[in-house]
Formats: sequence, structure tokens, C-alpha cells
Amino acid sequence: LAHIRWCTHKGLWSRWAGLWFNLSLPLALRRKQYRYDIFWGAQQVIPPGLTRKKRIVLTYYDLVLYKFPQAMRRLARLQQHLVQKMSVRRADWILSISTQTMHDMCQHFDYPGELASVALLGYTAVMHNRNDRQKLADAVGFKLNQNYLLAVSTIEPRKNYGTLLRAWERYARDHPRALPLVIAGRRGWESPSFYRFLADLQQLYPGKLFIMDDLNDQELNALYHYCHTFVMPSLYEGFGLPLLEALGHQRFALVSDLPCFHEIGGDLIRYIDRLSVDQWYHALVDVHHSSAWLQGPWRSSSSGGSDRPPATIAPRLSQRFPVAEWTWKKTAEAHAAVFTHFLAL
Repeated sequence: LAHIRWCTHKGLWSRWAGLWFNLSLPLALRRKQYRYDIFWGAQQVIPPGLTRKKRIVLTYYDLVLYKFPQAMRRLARLQQHLVQKMSVRRADWILSISTQTMHDMCQHFDYPGELASVALLGYTAVMHNRNDRQKLADAVGFKLNQNYLLAVSTIEPRKNYGTLLRAWERYARDHPRALPLVIAGRRGWESPSFYRFLADLQQLYPGKLFIMDDLNDQELNALYHYCHTFVMPSLYEGFGLPLLEALGHQRFALVSDLPCFHEIGGDLIRYIDRLSVDQWYHALVDVHHSSAWLQGPWRSSSSGGSDRPPATIAPRLSQRFPVAEWTWKKTAEAHAAVFTHFLAL
């Protein structure tokens, strides 16, 4: 797009993003400190007090505020409560990051569907090297070679790690050579009882359950690349970027049965009732014996069965994930098309 100018606000207000966005920025726009034709709410909200003479476009990510408000920090929850509904009502167009999110947003706010569209997120490969792999191997105590389960996200209630861990505990108890579980993500605002349960499992199964945070992009990329199976038990997501990243490495995945995950994984991965410990357990058992069930149509295991070592080759997707179709260029083009439309009016 032509005539784009990057403006960086400086001064006291710029130190506190929320206050700057809701107080300082509207004043600056009113005083015409920044000249603009379209206000793009890139974080699904706009500041109060914008003139009604300008067009407004939102990028909408999720409805966590309404579906899982306890998953948000108090200040962020308060800020969004104050401006979220107003932002949607004022928007001339809303781009959502998944079809599921678009439908949920339109339904929740009674927003006209003809003024909404989808801009799926993209994937960019990140290179890792031998040092990244070795550093991770030193942290977990074994060589990374398609021999562990991987989950990626902040540890918080919406991510539903309690269900996954209960299923994994049963799986590890029944299978002495169970695949270790690596959770890549910082500790969030889970309950004290959850963290006690997590600590108990780590003591009960030493060298089998790991929490890794403060990873750089290269290290996270290595974890994706060398994992056996990716797991994502979320109760709710607006999109599911970690799933896209795992599929970008052609990793098989076990995920909650959410519409947004179907948009990404299609028929290539396995979907599981997000609240069923039993279904998650049997899914873990099946990938444990992956070389057996991947030879033909999938059949659910009827019981834990006798223990067998994990397959030496991780589960394969039935066909390659079309990673080239998931680009940030497409995401940008979807936005540019909307901006161009309004600039031409």
C-alpha cells in the first residue's frame, strides 16, 4: 500500500501500552498529530473517542474475554470489557483469524456477516542447528529423535493440561516405555492444586515429564522437528498457531475436537473430545503403537493391551501437509484487500 508512514510515539505515556492506547492515542488523533484514513484495530479493539468520519477495520482473534475470562489477567480483562463491544459496533469491516472465530464473533455481537471475512494466520520456517538440538537434549537427558510427545502453550486453565496429564499418567503407568511429555511454555495462572499435581507426576515419573520455558525460536523449532507426536488439548482457541507450526514440520498431532483445528489439520490428524480423559488415553496408546495402526484405516484401541516399545519411526501424516499454502503473505493480502477497498471509496 502506498502512503504508509511509521510513527513511533515517545514520552511518558508510551511506557504503559494500555494507558497510551486508551488515553494518549485518541487525543493525538483528535489533534491530528497523526493523519490517517483508516484505523486498523490490530488487537481486535479500538481506543475510545475516535471520530466517526474515519473507517475502522478490526482483526479479531478470539472470544476468550467471554468464553474464558478467568484466563485473562485482571487489567487486560478490564480494558477489553470497556472497549470490546464498542469496537465491534464501530467497525466497518472485521477480519477474523479463522472461520470459527468469524462465526462466533458475528453470533455473539450480532455483527453482519457480509461485513466480515477470514484472514488465516501463516507459517514461516525457522532454522535450527546442532547446538540447539544438543542444548535441549542436555535439558531433558536424552537425544531428541522422534521419541517424545510435545505440547506448546502457556500453562493456563484454557489449555486443559489437567485432562492431558491425567491421560498421560494412566498411559505412563500402563506402559513402562511410555513416550516422555515435553510442555514448552511458561507457567501461567493455573491453580495451586494443578501445580502440586504436576510436581507429583514429575516425582513419580522422573525423566518423563518436562516443562521448558524461555526457549528461543530456534530451540522451539527443534522441539517441533524432533517430536514423535504433537498434542494440543485446548478447551478453546481462536486459531491454533502451535498446531500449524507442528504441521509445518509434518508432525502428526492429537488435538481437541475444535472447529478451528479442523480448519488447519483437515483429515490429516486426530481429533479428540477435549474433556474425555479416556479418549486421550486411548489416543496416546495408539500413537505409542503407531506403526501398527498407520498401516491401514484407524481403529481405536479397545484397551491398554500389553506393552510394546514406541515405533522407531514417528506417526506419519497420510499425505504431506501443504505448508506452502499457509503464508503470512496471504494473511497480509487479505488485509490489504480490505484496506484498498475502503481507500477507494
